[in-house]
Amino acid sequence: MISVRLTSKQISLYNAYLAAEPERRNNRFLADYYVFNRICTHPYMLIEHEKRAKESEEMLRANQEDEEAMNNFIDDRDVDEIENGSDDDSVEILGEGTSQQKAGGRRGAGAKVMEIMPRELPPEERGWFHNLDMVTEEDESNFTLGNKLILLEQIIRKAEEVGDKVLVFTWSLESLRLIARMLAEKSKGWSSDGHVTAMPAGESWGWTPKLDYLVIEGSVDVVERHNIQDHFNDANDLRARLLLISTKVWLLDWT
Repeated sequence: MISVRLTSKQISLYNAYLAAEPERRNNRFLADYYVFNRICTHPYMLIEHEKRAKESEEMLRANQEDEEAMNNFIDDRDVDEIENGSDDDSVEILGEGTSQQKAGGRRGAGAKVMEIMPRELPPEERGWFHNLDMVTEEDESNFTLGNKLILLEQIIRKAEEVGDKVLVFTWSLESLRLIARMLAEKSKGWSSDGHVTAMPAGESWGWTPKLDYLVIEGSVDVVERHNIQDHFNDANDLRARLLLISTKVWLLDWT
């Protein structure tokens, strides 16, 4: 177990969230835990999580609207009309996102349209940090704001010196994406900064996916997971030296 000190920005965000909406503390422990986890990993994860929460909400609404449209669609033409291409039904467009079937339309009599109301986002997804001016888009590639990432980089470099490999378990896909983004930023010139590695002469290591590092998460099927494990465990392939794996997948399938 290693205790990692928070950066000054992480401490400020941590305290700010504690001070925000204290009445929630008795019934939102798990949600608060995830917020603190994001803060303690890297401040920009707050912004990234908010973006993905909004994207998920938009996708959910679109799927609900498509499903409602299909449920209200009743093809009342007989076989002859379908075969002859005859169809007197028409649709009058009323405005964006709305339509009305004219007389004789396909919607059944008395059919009700379900109004899809946007859910109220919980506090941890509402951007409580925006007015604090503590985390911005400019923080996305500033990996010094999270000491966990700095420590991870040091561990990887040390493992390279002795020709060892590193297996990293992450608690979420957000953490996986954060580490992958850091590796992409540092890939150029990684092996030319003077640190000692077990890299064979003539090679130049960076951080190319599926070559320098591998990832196992929920979207990877079982067969591919085992192929990745075999690739990572190949003692002759020193370049495949980092494996990122979701803890949820590990609990289900890792051997």
